[in-house]
Amino acid sequence: MAILKAGQLFLEADKVGCYDLSTNSGCIYLDADMIITEKLGSIYIPDGIAVHVERIDGRASMENGIIAVDRNNHPALLAGLEIMHTKFDADPYSDGVCNGIRKHFNYSLNEDYNSFCDFIEFKHD
Repeated sequence: MAILKAGQLFLEADKVGCYDLSTNSGCIYLDADMIITEKLGSIYIPDGIAVHVERIDGRASMENGIIAVDRNNHPALLAGLEIMHTKFDADPYSDGVCNGIRKHFNYSLNEDYNSFCDFIEFKHD
């Protein structure tokens, strides 16, 4: 299932409606194996929640409007799932995704854009 925050739409694979996305829309993908094309470009989403980070000329760039973590053991995903299991009225977007990320990043001056991109890419040494 994909949650398309921009239009407040819940879409399943092969259903119409995903072509009305604006260029600044946000997308959250929950547990989906899919390839998305057309306006968003081609993005492969493995199992998990994903925030897509692209490296261009050595600089990190988050894909415009897409929150798309591509590993099922990503710390933000695990934190979000823990919140979803323990909160009675948990919301998949604000509790599961956003609060899962906030457990690791509180957007302080010590945590800049590049370190956030590194975290989302879940790099292993």
